[in-house]
Formats: sequence, C-alpha cells, structure tokens
Amino acid sequence: MAGAVLSAGTKVKHGTLSSYLGAVLEQGIGVGRARDVIRDEIEEQPKVQAVYVATLGAYVGAYRSFAASHFRWFSTQDGNNPIPVVLNITLGEDCTFIADEDFVALEADGSVKTDSLETRAADVWDRFGSAALTRPGGIPPDWIDSFEYPQLCDKATIDRGGRPAYKFWKDVDLFVFSMGMPHMPHPLESWQDQACKWKDEDKLDFSCLSNRERFSKAGMARFKELSFIRDRARRQRYCVSLESAVSMEIREAGLQGPESSMEVYERLKQEDTGPS
Repeated sequence: MAGAVLSAGTKVKHGTLSSYLGAVLEQGIGVGRARDVIRDEIEEQPKVQAVYVATLGAYVGAYRSFAASHFRWFSTQDGNNPIPVVLNITLGEDCTFIADEDFVALEADGSVKTDSLETRAADVWDRFGSAALTRPGGIPPDWIDSFEYPQLCDKATIDRGGRPAYKFWKDVDLFVFSMGMPHMPHPLESWQDQACKWKDEDKLDFSCLSNRERFSKAGMARFKELSFIRDRARRQRYCVSLESAVSMEIREAGLQGPESSMEVYERLKQEDTGPS
C-alpha cells in the first residue's frame, strides 16, 4: 500500500495513556498497538496496521483511551487509572501514510474501500490533520520530543476556581473540542482560531494541554514523582473528576456516541460469564 508522504521534520502528535510511556520510551510506538477491549467494542477496528498520528485528533485518541480505561476501572476496579497524554513527535524521515478511516465515507454496506484510504490520504490530512503512518518500524523513541498531560487538580481545587481550576477546564474544553471535529467544516482552522482567542484573552495556550515534559528518562522520572501520579487514591479521584467534566460537556455539546459505556460493559460481562 503506497499512499501520500509526510516529509521529514513534520510535527505530529499521538494520543495515548500515561501507563504506556515507559514502554514507548524503550521501544517507540509500534504499528497496530493493542487497544483497550472497551474501545474495540465501541469503535471500528483499524483497517490497516499503522501508527495513527494527528494534530487536533491526537486529543480524541488520548481521551478515548482514557475513557475506556477509566470505565473498565469504574466497573470492575481493574487497572491503575492512567491519565491521558499526548506525544509530540518530529518525523525523522519521509513517511508514507494513508487516510485515517474515521474520516473516510463508508460504502453502502458500512465498509471502507481500501483504495479510498490511499486516494483520500492527502485530503484527510489537509482537512482534519489525521493520518495513519504505514512505516513498518513505527515511530522510534528518538523522534518523540515531549509529552503533554492535563492539569492535575483535586475536586476541591476545581470547585474553588482560580488559575489551576481554569487550566483544568481549559484542558476539558480541548478534549471536547477535538471530539467535534467530524462536525466542523474547517476543524483545524477553528482550532487555530480558538487557540489564538484563548491565548490573547486568557493567556492560556489552547493548542496543547496545560503541562509538558521532555520525553526522556529524566522527564519521565519527574513525571512519576508528581503527587497525583505516585498516590493511586488521589489519581483515582482526579480521573473521576476529569471523566465527569468531559462527559458533562460532551452531553451539552450533543456529541455523545450511539452506545453508552454501560451498555457495552453489560454486553462484555455477558460474553465473559454467559447469560444470567
């Protein structure tokens, strides 16, 4: 499969979870990385083994991974409550890519034509800033410059307001805004306009999450020393606050998907244990 080409030096992002950072630091981002079982139930399986990179769309990927992991923990108390993170990447060589199938029109039978993933690649990148890199080795660690993560706040801090709470809600807005991409005629322009507006009026950078750390052993060590990362109970409470805030804004924006997480969970439980 050929596709279009993103040239060396292109800046892209990749959404993931904090729990994967150690493995990515050692091995990079491999093609066809496994997703949470709940995401596999809710979303279409990727059509091609690739590494999905994006601009605004990376925040969708990070939040979807977080929401699936958080719901699995909330339902079963299984997992370690990772937080959403976004990796900032500079491509070290020219990379062939195809279209992200989420932005390619379906056929009458609900399928995606493989040919259209090639022919629509450049258009999807230009319009939505999303691509599936088909480079066999994936993305090596030394192409990753830094990682972003949202403002970490206790509920009392969020309720009290002030600068920390303001940053928390700014990050919530960025996650929700990214999920509206398919509904926007010019999503990247809208994002850029919003980022400029927020930066001018509120002195906050809406083009990234509130915190950034170098992608290195030293940067990872600093991240792991954060109280919200070291303290599992505190991290759990933060994840509840983040998921609740984003879910509330998604509902208000009319962006909720066709299936609720509870419906998916009940179906998964029946598949594991058989009908009750």
